[in-house]
Amino acid sequence: MSSSDPPDITFSGGLATASLMLIVVLLSYRFVLQLETQIIVASCRCVLQLGMLGVILYPIFSSNMPHVVLPYLLLMATFALREAHA
Repeated sequence: MSSSDPPDITFSGGLATASLMLIVVLLSYRFVLQLETQIIVASCRCVLQLGMLGVILYPIFSSNMPHVVLPYLLLMATFALREAHA
């Protein structure tokens, strides 16, 4: 892996994460919380959204060019301010 490549998620790391989610789903089932479907859907959405975000953000922040990074940071700060104010 070169310095310009994003860090890889290992199979064992993914398996550990999936096993923790499985425990949460099983506990929901055991205590009849009926949250299994919501937990699974939320987990899948989280993986997809974070993966897409990584694809977008990694090139921006690895570019080391202030004229690329600063506008993005200002945009994100503006969105955060808007959400905090709402």
